[in-house]
Amino acid sequence: MPVAEKITEALVGEHAARAVADVFRTMLGYAVAPAGDLVSTWPAGRAVLDPGVQAMVGQVGLVGAVNGFARLYFEETFARECIGRMLGVEAGELAALGPETIYDAVGELANMTIGSFKNGLCDAGHPCKLTIPSVLRVSDFAVADLPRWATRYVHVFDSNGRRVVLDVLLKLE
Repeated sequence: MPVAEKITEALVGEHAARAVADVFRTMLGYAVAPAGDLVSTWPAGRAVLDPGVQAMVGQVGLVGAVNGFARLYFEETFARECIGRMLGVEAGELAALGPETIYDAVGELANMTIGSFKNGLCDAGHPCKLTIPSVLRVSDFAVADLPRWATRYVHVFDSNGRRVVLDVLLKLE
């Protein structure tokens, strides 16, 4: 059995950047570029999106050799644009589909992105599985406290002038 590659900021950053870029390019036709460096010291209490911004957050857990969870954040208006593009519908048609469709699609984008990130961890020797995605609609969302076990990696991206954030909390042995 091969020795697992140590989980580092560089490893997390590489797989985060690849996952977000691949899913946004494949599913939405959008280019994504890093909008800053990977940050493992993102302070608790600091929101990852600007104050007052309505956001959609998809969260998926990781269970196995690696435990934790990841969240995909984006502004609600951008989330709706992405979902309309993914489903091939205009804004008016999207509204008619109802909130459950919006939540399901955000959950699926998070599941695909975090699943791709997870695959990178598995390839590096850290097999794990995903939990069922959950979705939140939030404003001024910040993590007030981090669990003692958590190492947090926040990676910020830009897509079409809009911010997308992949926030990963992992339990490292």
